[in-house]
Amino acid sequence: MTKNKMFYLQTIYHNNIGATYFFKDNLDPDLSMNKIQIIIGDIALILEDNEIFSFLEVIESVKMACKCDDCNELKQITCNTSYTKLIFKSTRKNINELEDLIKGTIFEIQLNSLIN
Repeated sequence: MTKNKMFYLQTIYHNNIGATYFFKDNLDPDLSMNKIQIIIGDIALILEDNEIFSFLEVIESVKMACKCDDCNELKQITCNTSYTKLIFKSTRKNINELEDLIKGTIFEIQLNSLIN
């Protein structure tokens, strides 16, 4: 008989657009939490901890492409992960919220590593 795996999510950071969690395979506290789940509305992304920095670079490059203040045009974000390639479009406001979500997540991860 195979053993069912249980997944454990530990909140990292959240804002108006979504939330991020450490994603673990079970409840063993000694296992490394190197996967991060990002929930944005009905979409869930699972990234390796090093991929979150690349995702932030993509978000920042999308923001840099347009300098106008009143831009309502949808922006395309392409995210390559170890699992899949994701392409989605978002408004400037949502991109700003997404950037905050990812920066807040990185801050919390780095703070956690300093404390522990």
